[in-house]
Amino acid sequence: MLTTLTQRELELLILLIDAPSNEELAQKLHIEIKSVETCKTRIGEKLNQTGKGALLRFALRYRSLLEPLKN
Repeated sequence: MLTTLTQRELELLILLIDAPSNEELAQKLHIEIKSVETCKTRIGEKLNQTGKGALLRFALRYRSLLEPLKN
C-alpha cells in the first residue's frame, strides 16, 4: 500500500503526524497550500482514505511503518 506513493507523498504523510494543518505542511515542504491539498487528495485516493482526518488517522495508525522512512 505505501509502495504506491511517491517520495513526496510519503514525505507529506510522515510530516502530517507532527504538522496536521495544510499551512504547516506547506511551510515545511516549501510549497503552496493548494499543492498540499492536491497531494493529500492523491494520497487519499491511493490509500482509499476519504473524509476529513482520514489521512491523519492513517498516518498515526501506521506511524511505526512511516517513521523509519524519514530522511
